[in-house]
Amino acid sequence: MSEVKKPVKVQWTPAFQSYHSAGDEAEPFCDECETYLQDDFIYCPGCGSKLDWGEHK
Repeated sequence: MSEVKKPVKVQWTPAFQSYHSAGDEAEPFCDECETYLQDDFIYCPGCGSKLDWGEHK
């Protein structure tokens, strides 16, 4: 029987520290594996975890 994982909370980079950002917006990333995410992802492409976007969706 496989263990059901809880959704992983999406974290946000501080806007001024985001190296990958083209602008000054905060960027979402997976708290489990730190893969950067698009804002329409449901599952993390890095680790496959279901994403919990909280109030950001």
